Amino acid sequence: MAINKPASFVYHPHLPDRASVSLDDVTITYDDTMDALYVDFMKPMPPAVSIDVDDSDIYARTVPDGDLVVGMQIENFLVGAVLENPALLIFAELAGISAAMMEEVRAKIDPLKLKQAALSAAFEQLKTVEDE
Repeated sequence: MAINKPASFVYHPHLPDRASVSLDDVTITYDDTMDALYVDFMKPMPPAVSIDVDDSDIYARTVPDGDLVVGMQIENFLVGAVLENPALLIFAELAGISAAMMEEVRAKIDPLKLKQAALSAAFEQLKTVEDE
């Protein structure tokens, strides 16, 4: 008996224009059972598939038949992703993760990782200086 394999689809994800994303439509949710955080860029959120971004726990959520990124998914949010990249903590409060849980996670963050995240944020804020 022959099995028909579905044709593979190559994704070329691209972000929506930032100005087209309404803050009123952005939702940030946390699934504590799966330790997964979701950032949806639109309401209602269309069906989406997850595309691994860089062999990390971060996935771009794209529409199944196209390349438009409609959201982001972060697996192992509190037990891995935030410890690796403390800048992701900004999502925790917005997703309704308790202050007590956030403090517990902060206590586990390597101070060098925190300093690295702060330095990256500083450079991001100053990047326009080079453009001038």
